[in-house]
Amino acid sequence: MPDSAFQHEGWGIAWRRSSIGANGFYRHHVAEDHFATSMSTDTGVVHALAEVIRHRYARHRGEDFHVVEVGCGSGQVLRSFANVLPEQISLVGIDVRERPDSLPKRVTWIQSSLTAHEGPMPMHGHGVIVAHEFLDRKSTRL
Repeated sequence: MPDSAFQHEGWGIAWRRSSIGANGFYRHHVAEDHFATSMSTDTGVVHALAEVIRHRYARHRGEDFHVVEVGCGSGQVLRSFANVLPEQISLVGIDVRERPDSLPKRVTWIQSSLTAHEGPMPMHGHGVIVAHEFLDRKSTRL
């Protein structure tokens, strides 16, 4: 494609189109098949984060408590949380892809690009937002 086709498209727009656009990478690929991060390869990271979440939950016991993972991809981290966090903690995943079949039933799934998600999150109470992988993929002006 000639360079002139993209001459008016800024970096942020190009990044968004190629990552989460209709034909973007994250809509059609499982990231773990292409690269690895500390969250996907080191169970110690997930267990350390789960310990922080348990501590926060203990401070709000008896109230609604949610763990929301933004940009959760295949749901690998949520599956790990489901194995180590109390059932009373709700788990919510937000990603551009459809809900993976392998997720535990206790995980609520919101299919959204986040920037397109408008209005309040469909939950109340306290919790923790995990955006580890999502923040790795955010484009920034340099």
